Amino acid sequence: MCQLVAAMYAVHVGSGSNLFFRQMRSNTVKNYVNDMASLVGMATAYRDIRKDNPTDAKVGRILTSVYNELKHYETVPNRREPFMPEMLVCAKSIAKQSGSTLSKDAALADWYEIGILAGLRKAEWAQDKDAAADFQLVAKNIFGDTAAFCIIDIDIEGVDRTRLVGPQCLLVAPCAVRKM
Repeated sequence: MCQLVAAMYAVHVGSGSNLFFRQMRSNTVKNYVNDMASLVGMATAYRDIRKDNPTDAKVGRILTSVYNELKHYETVPNRREPFMPEMLVCAKSIAKQSGSTLSKDAALADWYEIGILAGLRKAEWAQDKDAAADFQLVAKNIFGDTAAFCIIDIDIEGVDRTRLVGPQCLLVAPCAVRKM
């Protein structure tokens, strides 16, 4: 049970819940967990909470799997810090301050929320700014289709259960669309 607490602490600290709001390297997380384990050990009859059994020489299975996952994430090429729920809360408060549900800030906050809930990647909803200037730079998926969505990909359902597809969506007044 204690090792599980240590593993949850490692995930919490390693995933960006720190002063810099960025993921820490796995070796730094190990140092944090070691310090925490020594403090807990001082408060108890020195039981190393990082180990499965008190007589084990190595760190336990659960904690080792957390360290391995953090180490694996460090090797991901072109990784970016994730859009986090705290950022969504900030975007929603900015949208609320704008005073209109039809503002650009409100629309972006809604898209951010959809993206977090659906787990969207940038390639699924946007193109790089250079693609707007040169149509040859548009990102394509493995099938050769444009990676970001187009208006034809969108369909919505009106209050009266009418389905609208593609360009028809642009003709609907915002108040006629039912909130999901």
